[in-house]
Parts: sequence; structure tokens; C-alpha cells
Amino acid sequence: MPDYLLALSIGPVQDFIAAARRTRDLWYGSTLLSNLSQKVALTLEAGGAKLIFPNVDLKDKKNKQVNVANQIVASINADNIENVREIAEAAKEAARAYWNEQANKAFKDSRLDMLINSKILESQINDVLELYAVWVCYPSEGNNTYKKARQRLMALLSARKNTRDFGPGKGFEGVRKSLLDGARESVLPEGELCSEQIKACRQLGIKVTGEEEKKRCEPLDIAGVVKRVLPVLNDEGHYPSVARIAVDPWIRRMNTSSLFGEQDIPKNSQGKLVVSKINTENFLQYKEFPYDGTILFTDRYPSIAKEEDIDEKEFDTLREQLKDLYEKYGKPSPYLAVLCADGDRIGLALEAVESLEKHQAFSQVLSTFAKEARDMVEKEHQGVCVYSGGDDVLAFLPLGRCLKAAGELRKKFGECLSGFKDDKGKDITLSVGIAIGHFMEEMSQLRRWGKEAEKKAKENGRDSLAIALHMRNGGTLELQAAWSSEPDKQLQQWIKVFQDDLPRTLPYELHQLLSLYEHHVDPFIADVRRLLKVKDVKNALLLNEINQGATYNNFKKLNEMLLLASRLSSHIPIPEEMRS
Repeated sequence: MPDYLLALSIGPVQDFIAAARRTRDLWYGSTLLSNLSQKVALTLEAGGAKLIFPNVDLKDKKNKQVNVANQIVASINADNIENVREIAEAAKEAARAYWNEQANKAFKDSRLDMLINSKILESQINDVLELYAVWVCYPSEGNNTYKKARQRLMALLSARKNTRDFGPGKGFEGVRKSLLDGARESVLPEGELCSEQIKACRQLGIKVTGEEEKKRCEPLDIAGVVKRVLPVLNDEGHYPSVARIAVDPWIRRMNTSSLFGEQDIPKNSQGKLVVSKINTENFLQYKEFPYDGTILFTDRYPSIAKEEDIDEKEFDTLREQLKDLYEKYGKPSPYLAVLCADGDRIGLALEAVESLEKHQAFSQVLSTFAKEARDMVEKEHQGVCVYSGGDDVLAFLPLGRCLKAAGELRKKFGECLSGFKDDKGKDITLSVGIAIGHFMEEMSQLRRWGKEAEKKAKENGRDSLAIALHMRNGGTLELQAAWSSEPDKQLQQWIKVFQDDLPRTLPYELHQLLSLYEHHVDPFIADVRRLLKVKDVKNALLLNEINQGATYNNFKKLNEMLLLASRLSSHIPIPEEMRS
């Protein structure tokens, strides 16, 4: 029997992951897509296929949290091409069945009956998944037969995606689009809600806004409702919010006995806490304070009171407690980091793979990295790993941990893939983008900034780190540098310098000098020395940079780091290992 290579792609990724307003949307969308991919992979195995990517035992409960990418590659020994087609169709059907099962589970809840537009729902339920399968036959013997077959397979998959099926439009005139991505119409009510509808929305995690007598629910399409409602129905507990991740360094800095408890947090008219409580079985790193971090920002109390229909006076006791904590520990930073990492030249590395067994080994080390990356983010750096599959990582991290986490991820990636090279014999590396933003920014915006930072790391020659600080009051500070210059350690070092004795206004004055002396290096350096003397700056690290005869371009790069370090120094607590 001839051998066949089969590739099956599941999408759209945008609907399942990127379309999100809360961390829970991102997490459940990622989980849903991974589960769909697992169903496909397991069905292919049941049909006699040999998995190449992913190469992990999906039946092992220890791999419960493994994210399976949306592209499956397998080898099939079949009598003829029709057998391959049957196996591929069975895998597609398994994905559709799982999606329908999840959607039906969500919409079976009686509370949704009073909210759902059934006509729009029916038009969308079979129009969510995009499933593409291609296969090629290849001889089991001969030079580079597997390599050539895999190259042809991926070319066919790309062509199939580019010629995807375009069905007739199913839009509804005058209906609001989904708030998450605007791709489909909302299946939720358009107008004002009655009291029972408001109650149902709040119980199911659907946000309600507006004045007391004119409340409306957020517009969500079928995928949005499933992502929002199923975690509630499955009683999976709440996913950590970006606010909770942002305040984590502040909580760890204080004596935990100083923190207030659940009895101090106001409750709404249904007797529920006005902020969500985190499932600490899944997120042990937040056990000391398992609540939404917005409760630590007193300026958010008017909005919470309005949304939960309670008197703002309910927060008076809590406000007084926080006032004392602010005086003792300062206010928590509202900023957090979005980390996006992606392997460099992975495609070229696969081009160099000449056998199925080598490809499986490559897939196995990627699975190992994905698992260790998740553990590293959550267990060592108090972050939340939204997605970790293959060479791709998406995580939220406290500011004080993001730089160290990025460096360790890059090191771990290199260790895992040390036995593989790209098509030119070069090491396979990891580029990391870190976007820093305020927890009140839209979730889609935070993720977009993270992906933009990752892209800039790639554009910097790969094997790089790119950081972008997006300030709430406008403006962005950026830094891109190759990992070989250890930008993570350098930046941590400069942050400590600013926290110790360097004036935080200095980088801005240096920036002005840079703009004045663009083509006059000698007077620029002389003026820099004069400025440092006037400000009585005696920091050895900075003086050493000047005295080494820094060029204009080198000093320009240095000032980019100083600008970023100056801003971050008031938000990032220095790790203990950097304090000596």
C-alpha cells in the first residue's frame, strides 16, 4: 500500500483567539481551538494515521493543558486515495461535531432562550469552522522523497486556503455586529432589556451597560456567546483578569496579612461579589488574593457600583483600608506586559528535515518547549499563559517578571531545539515581543500591540527582543535589540540605576540634545558631559558609556533604552537578584 502525507487546517484563528474583550475570551477561544485540533488528531489516529505534528500523546491526562496548533500533519498507509479522503472527511466531521456539541451545550441553557435571536443563530452555527485538507502520495524509498512530498503538501495547503469556499452572504440589515471583531451580526437582543434579561446576562457573564431603565447587553455573535457562556456553565471558575496580573507585584511586596478578605468586598443584589473570584485550583499563583485586581483601584469604584447596581457608599470601608495601604506601600501599577514569542526560521528548518522520523522528533521538541514555556510563565513568573503551542507563545505577565521571563524562554527554546538547524545550518532562535499597556485598554488592542512588538523583533534581524511601552495618556516608547546584546539584562540594570540615583528627567534632556546635534558628534558629546556635570550625575555606568567614546548612533540607541528604563522604573519592582 502506498504512503500518503495529509495536512488538515482548522480555522479561523481570528474568531477563536483574537476576537476577545476579556482574558477569559482569549483563554477559552484558545482552548476551544486546541480541543478542535485534538479531536481531529485523535480521529486521524483512530483511522490508522501516524501523527507527525503534533507528536505528543493526546490521551495522556498529563498533557491536558497542551495546546495543539490548528494545523495537523499525518502519514497514512492506505489502499488508495479514496481511503485517504474518507479518513480526512471523518476528521473534519469530528471537528464539526465537537463545535456543534459545544454550541448546543451553551444554547441549551434556558436563560439564553430569552436573549437569543434564533434566526441569526441558525444562520451562523454551520458557518463558523473553516476546514481544509490536502494530501500527497510519496514513495517510501528514494532520495529526499519525504522532503519533496512535504514541500508539495504545504504548497497545496496554501493554495487550498487561498481558494477557500466563498458562500453567499448571510447578513442581516440593521443588526449590530459583534463587539469582539465585527465579523458577524450579534445574536443577542438589540434594544433595551427587561429585568429578567438583565439577570440572565449577569448570570451568564454577558456584560450589561447603560442607565438604570435603558440597559442593553454587549453585542456578541455565536462564537462570542459560546466563549463567554461555556466557562460559566462548566463552572470552570474565573480566569485571571489583566488587572489582577498588573497588581501582582504590589500584592507580593506587602505582608499578605495586611490584605482584606472576601468579607470586605461588596456584594450586588444577587449576593455575588462585585468582582470575580479566580479559580485557584488552575491558577495557584494567585492564591494570596484570588480576586479581580480592579478592586485595588479606588478610582474604578464608581464604574463598578454603576455596573452592579449598588450604592457607591458600599465601598467606603474598603476605600479607607486601601488608603492606609497606599500610604504604606504606594499605589499598585496599572500596567502589565503582553508577551508574544515565535520561533525564527522554523519553516526553513522544516525544509531541511529529510525524513518522517526526523520531522516527528522536531515536533516532539516543540511540544516539550510548549509545555515548559507554560510552566515557566505561570509557576516561575506569576503570569498567565493564554496559548503555548509549538514555537508560538502568548502570555500576560506582571511588569517585574516580563524581562526575565522573555530571556528564559529564549534560552529554553534554544536548548530544546539545539539538535536542529535551518536549511543553511544556522541555529533555530526565538524572537520575543513585549507590549506594555494599561489594564483598561481593550483586550484586542493589547494583543495587537503584542503581535506588533513580535513583528518588530522579527524585522530587527530575528533572534531579537522588541519592547513597546504604550502610555495611557498617549505616546509610545520602543526598543529593539538582538538577544546577543542581552537587552533584557541591560534594561533591568538601567531600571535599577534610575530607582537608585539617576534623575528620571535626564533621558528627555539627552533626547533634546540628540535632536540638536544630529550631524555634530564632538559638540554633542561635550554638551552631554556638561549636562551631567550640571546635574551632578556621578553614576559610574552612565559615565563609562560616555568616556568610552560613544558615537552618535550608539548614544541614540542607549538613549532609547534610558527613556524606556526611566518610565518603567516607577512601575517595575527590581527582582531580589538585581538588588545586590
